[in-house]
Amino acid sequence: MAPQAVAAGKALARLDVRGAREYAAGHATGAVRLDLGEIARACPEPEPACLRAALGSAGVSAAAPVVLFAADLETAARAFFLLEAAGCRIVRIAGGGFSAWQAAKMPVERRARKASPQPFGAPAERIAVLEAPAVLVRLGDRDFEALDLRDGGDWTANGDQAPALFAAGHVPRSLPWDPRGGLPADGSLPEPRAARAAFERLGPRADQVVDPQATFALVGAGASDPRAALAYLRLRSMGIEARVVRGGFAAWQAAGLPVVRIVAAAQVFALLDPAELAGNRLPDRVAILDLRELADYEEGHVPGAAVLPLRLLDTAGLEAAVSGRWPRFDRATAPLVLYCDGHDCIRGRDAAAIAARAGFGNVLWFREGLPAWREAGYPVAR
Repeated sequence: MAPQAVAAGKALARLDVRGAREYAAGHATGAVRLDLGEIARACPEPEPACLRAALGSAGVSAAAPVVLFAADLETAARAFFLLEAAGCRIVRIAGGGFSAWQAAKMPVERRARKASPQPFGAPAERIAVLEAPAVLVRLGDRDFEALDLRDGGDWTANGDQAPALFAAGHVPRSLPWDPRGGLPADGSLPEPRAARAAFERLGPRADQVVDPQATFALVGAGASDPRAALAYLRLRSMGIEARVVRGGFAAWQAAGLPVVRIVAAAQVFALLDPAELAGNRLPDRVAILDLRELADYEEGHVPGAAVLPLRLLDTAGLEAAVSGRWPRFDRATAPLVLYCDGHDCIRGRDAAAIAARAGFGNVLWFREGLPAWREAGYPVAR
């Protein structure tokens, strides 16, 4: 909100989330300081009931519209997320923070104001936080997407190569997205319509992009990753539904949930015994599924791979294909390799979600597929 709009909104409760020293040096008239550090100490995890109690003690109620004054966008995003996670009905951000308020010559005071504790009241019916197991249940749903926030950039911005942390292990079917990318130099939020148009081009390839009507689960590095709150604010400013995954990727790993790694031809080759390769035998230590059609498979495939076209792949089909060919396969730990016909073939992304929901815990997506296998000079079976 522009300073003039904030000043005109007489019903808005003004909350200053800057440090104590900055607040004491001057703040918007009527603004009460909200100590985010105290909120974090009271509620190390953004659990709604805890947040409501902490915010009520700080004088914040669900019903009162709130406008936030922050020193920077990440702090504003953190406060915005916490208030929405608690169930505050209307939360706005003062554009440019206190500096813009001063520049606009709006009324300033130095007298500290302290709000009286009050009941938080009935929260808005909003879900801002998801537990990691709840994300696993939704993987592959048409109206659900997971975004990995841990690396800068995305596939298309990095020469179609997945960022390093994402490639080394990610939530199945998630997409890399950097919420700090495309931010204006002045630290403000981008214009919502232009930002949404840019976001709608996000996808594993140009002709398969995200649905902006979907709900987006945001996976940061861990509980303290500021990118999760920033991504939440950015998507909410675009009118897109967002949920922060509690604890981020660290919590996902700690819960023992399935992780997908993007591997190269050499890594797949290293999993196979030379005798298995020479004899086109089913490997003992790894299951390999070729997601192409049978005719393509018969033209050439990785030795020891079983064909299972993606169009026929569901949980029952996957379980039958693996257990029928690899009866001693330990789905929790043994590698499951998925591949198709090269970089532009992204069937492995969808197949990985099916595998994760079926309980396969070590999924390897050989994204470059058979063309990369041939180019490396490895044997091809027919």
